[in-house]
Amino acid sequence: MFSFFKKKKDTPAPAWASFFSAEEYRRFVLAVEDYFKSNNIEATVHDGIVEGAEAFGGGQLGLSNLAQMCRGMEPGLWAQQIAGHFETMRRNVQTQKEFETRSADFEYAKDFIGVRLFNTEVLQRDTDSFFIRRPLLKDVFSMLCFDLPDSVINVKPEQAAKWPDKTEDELFALGMENIRQKYPLQLAHERIGESLMWVTAGEHFFMPNILFDLDRHPQLNSPHGMLIGVPTRHVALIYPINDLSVVGAVTTMTQVIRGMYQEGPGSLSGSLYWYRNGQFEDQPFDTAGGKVQFRPTGNFMDMLNTLQAPQGEMSNG
Repeated sequence: MFSFFKKKKDTPAPAWASFFSAEEYRRFVLAVEDYFKSNNIEATVHDGIVEGAEAFGGGQLGLSNLAQMCRGMEPGLWAQQIAGHFETMRRNVQTQKEFETRSADFEYAKDFIGVRLFNTEVLQRDTDSFFIRRPLLKDVFSMLCFDLPDSVINVKPEQAAKWPDKTEDELFALGMENIRQKYPLQLAHERIGESLMWVTAGEHFFMPNILFDLDRHPQLNSPHGMLIGVPTRHVALIYPINDLSVVGAVTTMTQVIRGMYQEGPGSLSGSLYWYRNGQFEDQPFDTAGGKVQFRPTGNFMDMLNTLQAPQGEMSNG
């Protein structure tokens, strides 16, 4: 077992684990190391990843989601959470190997094909060639995946090459339809803060796929568009814009989005988007110091100038 974590106890947590104190981060890394040591697995832990663990198929194992899950627990439970996380991954490696031996047969593989969303930061570790992907938002891309019973894995370009009669467009269309059928979206009308908005949430990884289907839900339609937030893979927030009560919704949504994105697990996007006429436009903001500093685009400001004050009880959402 090799570790790069040989620093002083007061070394600050890195950006990817900034929700930990220096001591919490030190304890988390040591707990991860202890798991591999106790199982006699050679690996290197550093910079938010585990490298070289052959029992997991080699390559890199990210630690950010595991760290986010541990953050919400007492430190005394971390070892159990870490062991459960990696043992599940070890079982999944075997399942994936068995699947890959049959995935060249499109008739077998087609029902497992899906599309999921990822934060673009995962592309900063020289993994771009591992994905079949398409840009979607400033900080989010969509990718082809296999939705297996116990895991979700990316479709590698060399796997898709074994289906030469299937175009990329056909595969993405199939993947999106498979996810629609397997995970029907349930929209709930909820008051968050002072604003009514639509929320879809669940345990699986595909809740943000509603971004592909916004125009299919009449209750979301508005000539002024809607505000969108997809802070994690488990939730989407949607606010149809009908009047100037959207100003209050901006404050609520930016705070909720940034908080959920930072807490995770499954962080996806910390941004606020305005969707109208099939287009997503990022609406920049900052929540430093606990106060929202909203810097809307010129297009968004032009739209606001056409709105009227809300009439009576808010009806937006």
